[in-house]
Amino acid sequence: MRSMFSLLFLIFAFSHKTNSKKGSDLSDPVLFCDGCFAMMSEIYEDLSKADKSLKTSELIVQTLDNVCNVQRLRRYKFSPPTQKRVCDGIVQNHGQPLKKFLAHAFESQKYDLDYLVDEFCYKETQACEGRRVPTLVQREERERMRKQAEEKKNSKTEL
Repeated sequence: MRSMFSLLFLIFAFSHKTNSKKGSDLSDPVLFCDGCFAMMSEIYEDLSKADKSLKTSELIVQTLDNVCNVQRLRRYKFSPPTQKRVCDGIVQNHGQPLKKFLAHAFESQKYDLDYLVDEFCYKETQACEGRRVPTLVQREERERMRKQAEEKKNSKTEL
């Protein structure tokens, strides 16, 4: 009996630790913002390529079933496993508002990326309130550095 109680305690402790970790990345505002941006970017891709003959509800279920896939989350600032945890946390904690938002966006044909990010990440969840999306900042910095290197290369060839 005692060993069974110990086993149950360990299972409870492990499951509690696992569950609390899932939502913990949402408490980090930088990760939450970037994860929201990544999620909206992937959803935008899905909606853009969507079979328009599908019912809106089917399309949303299909999109949300695939959006938090680690393979899809490789092009953002933070690691794919981190992005997946944030994405899963958003679905878990904001799933119903997200579904309603996507239904409205799809039915009204308002689903360009800027709209999705602005309405969901800045207004609905406030994940990015008061900050810029880390992945976009990183991309801008890389572009600036690429241009500087190109200018430096061109100035050397002119001499």
